Amino acid sequence: MIPLEPWVLSILADPITKQPVKPNTCKIMHGIIDARVHLKNTYGYSAWEEGQIEYETWEENCTTSIEEYNEEIKYDKPIYEYYTMQGRILDCGGGAGRIREFLAQNIEFISTDPWLEAPFIISDNIKKNI
Repeated sequence: MIPLEPWVLSILADPITKQPVKPNTCKIMHGIIDARVHLKNTYGYSAWEEGQIEYETWEENCTTSIEEYNEEIKYDKPIYEYYTMQGRILDCGGGAGRIREFLAQNIEFISTDPWLEAPFIISDNIKKNI
């Protein structure tokens, strides 16, 4: 089982029923909890899936350099200096968790994203372009 802090365990829920779940009831992929549920026959799913595939394809082929990454951080920094985040942070659609760059060390943070490979692909692309 993946060791999670108690506050994370307290918010872990089935995305459909919203009932609490334990991490060992979810699949684990690359050390990440996979609690995704794909409801392929629901309204809007095909549009979401099309957009998600487009985003993932773009990101996998991205040639972001560390300089460009740092420019994005520099560009966003004034916003996060003005609007400081406190308490526990749940970053929905957080990709590789870039928002972490703007959090104090004592902030409890978790990032969710339907693309489980995001943290690996994005950081690998940046490393390739250093």
